[in-house]
Amino acid sequence: VQQFTENEYNCKDTAEINIVIHPLPEIITSNDTLICVGDTANIFAWGGNTYVWNPAGSLTNPEISNPGASPLITTLYTVIGADQYGCTNSNSLLITVQQMPYIYNISADTAVIIGESVKLKASFLNGMTFYWSPDINISSIDSLEPIALIEEDIIYTFSVIDSNQCFTITHDVNIEVILEYSVDLPTAFVPESYPPNNIIKVRGWGIFNLIEFRIYNRLSQVVFKTENIDEGWDGTYKGKKQPAGTYGYIVIVESYDGQLRTKTGSFLLLR
Repeated sequence: VQQFTENEYNCKDTAEINIVIHPLPEIITSNDTLICVGDTANIFAWGGNTYVWNPAGSLTNPEISNPGASPLITTLYTVIGADQYGCTNSNSLLITVQQMPYIYNISADTAVIIGESVKLKASFLNGMTFYWSPDINISSIDSLEPIALIEEDIIYTFSVIDSNQCFTITHDVNIEVILEYSVDLPTAFVPESYPPNNIIKVRGWGIFNLIEFRIYNRLSQVVFKTENIDEGWDGTYKGKKQPAGTYGYIVIVESYDGQLRTKTGSFLLLR
């Protein structure tokens, strides 16, 4: 660069000044990365002589090229690098933090009579995959609300795994069995009423299998029979409504303790 000077006598002269322009340093960082919450990532920067990272709170040392980073949430880190001439440039990298899954609204421990069903339930956050275990007498291990048939004391475990497989979080549901056995039928029913009172069926506790259920009219004719515990009589025989009155029955069941239990009696059909 030439510089002109002039004095009071209009004498002129020139001088030259050299200006050196240094390029900005190219600051390069390590790649974006993912960590599990609680872990530490080693991050790097190069291309400068000195470095300052920000935010600094979760770094082991924010003024070195390779600090350890332990953010609790997903964080964008920016590094400013300076070369030997004091020229600066910056770059950034993202650390994604996988949070721990959280299980809530899960079934409480309970006790039920042997052979009864329980509706399990659970909800979760920050998870991707979930399942129930063990796969014993349960309608579905990958449902949030499966139905479990309880035949013995059992602990069902609900497990949640995050999408990055950082964590597997579990919660136990303890179900205790009450050993109680009975066979019963209602004393009356009205076929024209609303379900489930419009049919008559075997009831009781601890019933493993229905061996026989027969219903007789006043003439000792069998108007209904079944071996299915879920089936009941709707008050018809051969498609015809049966008259109101007294009907007899016999029920034979096998209970969960291996015993055969029999009950006989009568009920009223009301119209």
